[in-house]
Amino acid sequence: MATIDYPHNILPSPLVANTSHSENNRLLRTTMDSGYSVIRKRFTRINSIFNIQILLDQSSLSFFQAWIANTLNYGVNWFNMNIPVGDSIVSEHECRLLDNPRYTLNGTLWRVDMRLEAVEINLGVDYDAVMEDFIATIGGVRGFDTASRYIDILDNQVNILYPSSV
Repeated sequence: MATIDYPHNILPSPLVANTSHSENNRLLRTTMDSGYSVIRKRFTRINSIFNIQILLDQSSLSFFQAWIANTLNYGVNWFNMNIPVGDSIVSEHECRLLDNPRYTLNGTLWRVDMRLEAVEINLGVDYDAVMEDFIATIGGVRGFDTASRYIDILDNQVNILYPSSV
């Protein structure tokens, strides 16, 4: 993670309703002579692009602009920021500015629109921990053989219930 943190104790967090993100493509698709396609992962880690908005009053805007200029060196430095990525999931991401922020005055508040590049999207959920808890609830124990047997049972049941979701 970066050594610089977004000043959450001084500046407001990004707006949840107006935050969006996209990921660069990590897959490579090759069409074979037979007509079938082969898909493989090109990268294990990819960057994500976040479009966020922050509402600031005049004094907060001055502090924000000084923070970008002095601390972030106008977007050269990486920083840690809590960004909403799902329904009530706010997780910390290592980010940097892609473009200069856009400032729009709405009444007495400034809306700051920013595009951020994050090292990799952090969903705030530890998949391995969730799966271990799930396996434990259905009577499994930690270990590859037992875990894979329960995952196979789960997979078969899902395929029976939802056969068209291939």
